[in-house]
Amino acid sequence: MTDDILICLPGDSVAMLRAMMKKPFNSEEAAQERAAAMEMWRARLRDLDIPRPEEYVTEGLEPGRLAMHEAAQAFTNAALGRATPYWLTLAGRCGCGKTLLARWVRYNLLRARRPCTWVHCGEMVARAREEGQRCIQALAGDAVLVLDDFGAWHDSTGWAGNAFSTMLNARLGKWTLITTNARGRDIKAIDERLLWRLRDRGNTLVDFF
Repeated sequence: MTDDILICLPGDSVAMLRAMMKKPFNSEEAAQERAAAMEMWRARLRDLDIPRPEEYVTEGLEPGRLAMHEAAQAFTNAALGRATPYWLTLAGRCGCGKTLLARWVRYNLLRARRPCTWVHCGEMVARAREEGQRCIQALAGDAVLVLDDFGAWHDSTGWAGNAFSTMLNARLGKWTLITTNARGRDIKAIDERLLWRLRDRGNTLVDFF
């Protein structure tokens, strides 16, 4: 078992997994426990959807994509150091590489044992319709949060936008990476104050439309 696998699991799971790996095969029960533990971390690794390193070659990138990559690299380095937390927003058209970069940031944080929560906003809204807005609000306390595809929801009443805006207001001063296909006017429609905060307090917005 490698550290690349261990960093994909919460602390308690890592301790349990290490204990199981050291348990001798002196009983059928021990062998079954070990097999179950191995399958657990294999499944967790599959869930990460880690991209291949060769997908991040920067040579020859057009200026807009290069700016996004450099901003993502700076965010990763800062989150792994002792810098003051800030938000990074990657805004741009579909297919420009925002989500790929966000996965790359999360992968590097996890490799360094830095907890990082990944949320697809459209899927979270669907979940919130069943479980209530508390599942969105619970994200306010995560150490590092990636919000992929912000604004990708259908909500005629505006409750989803309000829930995300309230959660993000509580995350001021916390590491947050946002990807979005929404232009400024679309974000303003969700919450006018939110558009301003994407650049406030050292926050960075990279716009590639």
